[in-house]
Amino acid sequence: MVYHSNLPTKERLTPRETPRRVINAINVNHEFDLLHVRFHELSQAVDLFLVCESNFTAYGEKRPLSISVRNNNYSDDPLATTPKCLGSNFTADYDKSDMIDSVCGLGEEDCFLRLLLNGTYDYIRHKILYVFLDHFPEGGRQDGWIADDYLRTYLTHNGLSRVSGLRSDDVFVINDADEIPAREGLLFLKLFDGWTEPFAIHMRKSLYGFFWKQFGSLEVVSGCTVGMLRDVYDGDGIKLRRREYYTMPGFRKYENDTGHILVQWSVGSPFHFAGWHCSWCFRPEGIFFKLVSAQNGDFPRWGDYEDKRDLNYIRDLIRTGGWFDGSLQEYPPVDAKEHMYAPKYMLEHYERYRYLLENPYRKASEG
Repeated sequence: MVYHSNLPTKERLTPRETPRRVINAINVNHEFDLLHVRFHELSQAVDLFLVCESNFTAYGEKRPLSISVRNNNYSDDPLATTPKCLGSNFTADYDKSDMIDSVCGLGEEDCFLRLLLNGTYDYIRHKILYVFLDHFPEGGRQDGWIADDYLRTYLTHNGLSRVSGLRSDDVFVINDADEIPAREGLLFLKLFDGWTEPFAIHMRKSLYGFFWKQFGSLEVVSGCTVGMLRDVYDGDGIKLRRREYYTMPGFRKYENDTGHILVQWSVGSPFHFAGWHCSWCFRPEGIFFKLVSAQNGDFPRWGDYEDKRDLNYIRDLIRTGGWFDGSLQEYPPVDAKEHMYAPKYMLEHYERYRYLLENPYRKASEG
């Protein structure tokens, strides 16, 4: 992946004596299958997952996920980031015995906190720091991009403020829930010195499932060191994703203080992927929920149209690869055995993820 990248300092790379710590920050809504894949794909590379969940949808409607967070009781490990008992750090207005059944109240939809408390994520729980967003930003209902940006700002500010023992050379990576970096790329950042920052990641693009592969790659600025995040981007993950570093007032001072020239580069290339972006990758019911909870800014807001919310209509979109505006895209041919088709964990658990690896509604006559 790095060999095929545009990293300008390849000849100056040196192995580290001590691996960097890697922090992966994400906001979640209902992307639970992809979250499992992320945790399994990246467990060997990531030291801490910051996972933010809100009791508001991106549209600004209240979700009955009512809970408050006390200060975490951190362990004495070198990072001092891992709560001794995550579940004991939450209080609510009901008995703890009722917590798992009552904490979400989302009907057919679940929530991450419920799954965290009922043991679903016990295999990775020691690496998870839960961030609860209990309010909606002013103006976010009128301008959905305000809400979209604020999710990442709060995730970063609140999450990192609760992590002690951070070092300036730790790596911070922020993703959307449908963006999964490849393990090998993060391990490179963890194990080598000499790369520049910030860095983007070239991701394989697909729609509804990995079977509808889109042309090109999604190149997203995704990470930098904690030092750069703090000193250049004001500790704000959305500025890392959205702002050119050279427009930030602190970038020159950071270069002078560290002696490092900032040069943005990308892990992978448009033809050699370093991750996966699987957009709208849910069962039909999950796409329905995404439609009705979408922010008020990414127009047209298809969830406002009753016919677009019909599950049979959604199933047909998955079958054909069509879009909500009635258009049909062109897709390159794919083979589930091709390199970087999907994350390794999914392929190893094919039956569980079959609905994302094979088109569940494609007729045999359609090829």
